[in-house]
Amino acid sequence: MVRLYNPRTQRWDDHFRVEDASIIGITPEGRATVELLRLNSYERIAERAELIRAGWFSRPPDH
Repeated sequence: MVRLYNPRTQRWDDHFRVEDASIIGITPEGRATVELLRLNSYERIAERAELIRAGWFSRPPDH
């Protein structure tokens, strides 16, 4: 059992990194969140790649 990433209490950069258009979980919480939410499905990667090319993709802001 692993908790999921909580954006209200945790920093995005502590749990994820972006590699090309994929989101890579770098902690157990990050990996579980990526898998459960299917953040790297074909559709999401394709959409994220378009956003990156257009300059409209950025990681969530720190709280």
